[in-house]
Amino acid sequence: SIVCKGQVDTICTSGHILKCSAEGSSRRVGGQGDILSGSLGLFAHWAKSSGITNSDIPLQSVAGYAACAVTKIANNLTFSEKGRSMITSDIIDKLHAAFEKVTSLTDE
Repeated sequence: SIVCKGQVDTICTSGHILKCSAEGSSRRVGGQGDILSGSLGLFAHWAKSSGITNSDIPLQSVAGYAACAVTKIANNLTFSEKGRSMITSDIIDKLHAAFEKVTSLTDE
């Protein structure tokens, strides 16, 4: 899988493409890519451990989408509170809320 960060993140796995347009912010901080890669590792592990084998969308793409969405939403929540003075640890503080928001989308 390849994850290309941008205003709209693109996740490509074996020719299957997903786009994540969750709202982030115009502020980028050092370490934000580390948050994305750590989230990607978590979601990739969960996807592999899920036992799902009949998905129309590659599970690696789903993991990539979830990681991008969590990172962007945490960034947006942080920017809404801290503005341009935000730093990476502020984003980390918002990961739980972002995670809850992303995982609640599947419950609707």
